[in-house]
Amino acid sequence: MKLTVANRIFGGFGVISLLLIFIASLSFSKLQSISETTSAVNTVSIPALENSATLQSEFVKMSKISLQAFYADEVKTVASLENAFAIERDAYDAAAKNLQAVVAKEPELAANFKKVENTYNEFTPTSNNLFTKLKESLTLRDKIASKLSDLEGNADDSASLILDFSDTRDVSRRFPKSAEAAAVLETSMNSLVSTVVDLSRTNAANTSETLSNEIKNRMADISSKMEVINQEAGESVSMVADLNEKIVAINDLLNGSDGILPLKAQRITASADAATLLATAETQTTEASAALTELLTKARTAAGHIQTESAEDVSSAIMW
Repeated sequence: MKLTVANRIFGGFGVISLLLIFIASLSFSKLQSISETTSAVNTVSIPALENSATLQSEFVKMSKISLQAFYADEVKTVASLENAFAIERDAYDAAAKNLQAVVAKEPELAANFKKVENTYNEFTPTSNNLFTKLKESLTLRDKIASKLSDLEGNADDSASLILDFSDTRDVSRRFPKSAEAAAVLETSMNSLVSTVVDLSRTNAANTSETLSNEIKNRMADISSKMEVINQEAGESVSMVADLNEKIVAINDLLNGSDGILPLKAQRITASADAATLLATAETQTTEASAALTELLTKARTAAGHIQTESAEDVSSAIMW
């Protein structure tokens, strides 16, 4: 059957229309794919990279602050650094919350984020305990220094009273044992103060224990000498009561429940605990850094795949 010119025109127009509809549908499909990949870049890739980088940066900052605090020599400095740590921790928490929402539908990224969170949840209480122990150690140091000052004052007063006792009329004849004890007492007192000063300066546990035992022995010797003076001259020389009062005060400053020796033992323990906590925090930081590096790598890889898909869709759309 022969086609008329009109039929040919209408037939050609129909074919062209079908081709245009096909091309339009294909173009729409490609544009839709481009839109989806662009959305993925904006909602997953870029936020994942940005927040992962923020987490890594904040973790490093918190670790550095902890290290600074460990070497600080004032309680107020540690407190200031603790506040700085809290600021970085809040920044970390905000970025972590954002990242968690971003990777929720990305199983591989979500698994890596979980590793980071597990380490972080161990790191924060470790760091909090570190700051507590550092402040405790420095507070104890300051209390020891204050009591040492009181001890030195009482020792000076005792030395003056011992000298006055030695100048008592006919002391060697009237109180021979007391005179001998007073002479030894003065030397023992000087040695005691010197040893306590050494104790206050050391941070070594073994040295501290050795010095503490030496101080206890010297204090026991001083107390025994004071007892000799009390028994022989206590009722005859009024200043003996004053001297005895000073010796009792010195013993309390050293061996009392809040004395230098127990305070020093507490400080040695607090310092050791702080060193252990710092080492633990540094290990946790290393683990977190590795997990964050892995997370960043996978986020970059995911972003690369999405960008590649987007580029392919654009090229395909242009060819059509």
